[in-house]
Amino acid sequence: MQDIPRQTSGNDCGIFVLMGILQPVYRVGKQTTIQLPAHIQATDERTATEQALVDFIVKERGAEERLLAVITGKEPSKWLKGFQRKSPTKVPVYLDDDAQQDRLFNYLVTVLNSISPPFVIRDHILFVLEVLFPEVIIGALSALGKMTLQKAADKFSAGTHRQESEREEFNRKVDKDAKRSRKI
Repeated sequence: MQDIPRQTSGNDCGIFVLMGILQPVYRVGKQTTIQLPAHIQATDERTATEQALVDFIVKERGAEERLLAVITGKEPSKWLKGFQRKSPTKVPVYLDDDAQQDRLFNYLVTVLNSISPPFVIRDHILFVLEVLFPEVIIGALSALGKMTLQKAADKFSAGTHRQESEREEFNRKVDKDAKRSRKI
């Protein structure tokens, strides 16, 4: 038999044989399954969607025209108005993935540093987070979804969509943690 892993030293064990036949097993509630759970699939899909959105913004520079128009004051922005009035609007966390947030933040800092806005920005970090983040995401949602800026803004304000399976899994974890903390 040629394709079967062989034990070549006394320190090896039967794990080489098992590696070829074992499948991942997932625990969902009190059950186990070899099917990828729905909440993990939903999370994977959302991660891929976020990456596509950030790639569109950063790699393709798909929302840069909108971004520059907001920075230069050529396009109105409720986020910019709130920032200038020092009464910031609550910005939803639209991207869950920290790496995607970092990529987008670094890109936005680069864009901001390449242009001179017609107003003074006292805190560049807050400006990026409270004005540029929402504006560029709304611009990208509008372009990718072929929708108006208002519909994209509404989608952004609603936040990311969670599947029912994700909410169920979250509730299971909360219940489990609550029971554990009551025992302590």
